[in-house]
Amino acid sequence: LVDTKEGRIISDEEVKAAIAAELPYGDWLEEHLVELHDLPDAPEVPDPKHENVRQLQQAFGYTYEELRKVLEPMAVTG
Repeated sequence: LVDTKEGRIISDEEVKAAIAAELPYGDWLEEHLVELHDLPDAPEVPDPKHENVRQLQQAFGYTYEELRKVLEPMAVTG
Protein backbone atom coordinates (compact mmCIF):
# COMPACT_ATOMS: atom_id res chain seq x y z
CA LEU A 1 0.00 0.00 0.00
CA VAL A 2 1.34 3.45 -0.86
CA ASP A 3 0.34 6.11 1.67
CA THR A 4 0.63 9.39 -0.22
CA LYS A 5 -0.15 11.50 2.86
CA GLU A 6 2.66 10.00 4.92
CA GLY A 7 4.86 9.47 1.88
CA ARG A 8 5.69 5.85 2.61
CA ILE A 9 5.01 2.30 1.53
CA ILE A 10 3.11 0.26 4.10
CA SER A 11 3.83 -3.48 4.23
CA ASP A 12 1.15 -6.09 3.76
CA GLU A 13 1.66 -7.30 7.34
CA GLU A 14 1.14 -3.81 8.75
CA VAL A 15 -2.06 -3.30 6.74
CA LYS A 16 -3.48 -6.64 7.89
CA ALA A 17 -2.52 -5.97 11.52
CA ALA A 18 -4.22 -2.57 11.44
CA ILE A 19 -7.42 -3.99 9.96
CA ALA A 20 -7.45 -6.93 12.39
CA ALA A 21 -7.06 -4.53 15.35
CA GLU A 22 -10.01 -2.33 14.31
CA LEU A 23 -12.72 -4.69 15.59
CA PRO A 24 -12.75 -7.45 18.23
CA TYR A 25 -12.73 -10.36 15.76
CA GLY A 26 -11.17 -12.76 18.28
CA ASP A 27 -13.86 -11.99 20.87
CA TRP A 28 -16.58 -12.49 18.27
CA LEU A 29 -15.08 -15.82 17.29
CA GLU A 30 -14.92 -17.04 20.89
CA GLU A 31 -18.48 -15.87 21.56
CA HIS A 32 -20.09 -17.39 18.46
CA LEU A 33 -17.99 -20.48 17.75
CA VAL A 34 -20.12 -23.60 17.29
CA GLU A 35 -18.63 -27.09 17.43
CA LEU A 36 -19.77 -29.45 14.68
CA HIS A 37 -20.84 -32.13 17.15
CA ASP A 38 -23.19 -29.57 18.80
CA LEU A 39 -25.15 -29.01 15.59
CA PRO A 40 -28.49 -30.79 15.18
CA ASP A 41 -28.79 -33.59 12.65
CA ALA A 42 -29.58 -32.48 9.13
CA PRO A 43 -33.22 -32.84 8.09
CA GLU A 44 -34.16 -35.55 5.67
CA VAL A 45 -34.04 -34.24 2.13
CA PRO A 46 -36.79 -35.58 -0.11
CA ASP A 47 -35.80 -37.17 -3.39
CA PRO A 48 -36.12 -34.68 -6.25
CA LYS A 49 -39.12 -35.18 -8.45
CA HIS A 50 -38.35 -35.87 -12.08
CA GLU A 51 -40.51 -32.90 -13.09
CA ASN A 52 -38.34 -30.33 -11.32
CA VAL A 53 -34.83 -31.72 -11.88
CA ARG A 54 -34.15 -29.27 -14.73
CA GLN A 55 -35.35 -26.36 -12.58
CA LEU A 56 -33.03 -27.45 -9.75
CA GLN A 57 -30.10 -27.81 -12.16
CA GLN A 58 -30.68 -24.28 -13.41
CA ALA A 59 -31.05 -22.94 -9.86
CA PHE A 60 -27.68 -24.44 -8.88
CA GLY A 61 -25.94 -23.28 -12.06
CA TYR A 62 -25.44 -26.54 -13.94
CA THR A 63 -24.61 -25.90 -17.57
CA TYR A 64 -25.08 -28.20 -20.55
CA GLU A 65 -21.32 -28.64 -20.73
CA GLU A 66 -21.06 -29.69 -17.09
CA LEU A 67 -23.86 -32.20 -17.49
CA ARG A 68 -22.51 -33.72 -20.73
CA LYS A 69 -18.74 -33.37 -20.30
CA VAL A 70 -18.34 -33.95 -16.56
CA LEU A 71 -21.32 -35.60 -14.89
CA GLU A 72 -22.39 -37.94 -17.69
CA PRO A 73 -18.92 -39.53 -18.09
CA MET A 74 -18.66 -39.92 -14.31
CA ALA A 75 -22.06 -41.62 -14.19
CA VAL A 76 -21.21 -43.93 -17.10
CA THR A 77 -17.69 -44.93 -16.04
CA GLY A 78 -18.04 -44.66 -12.26
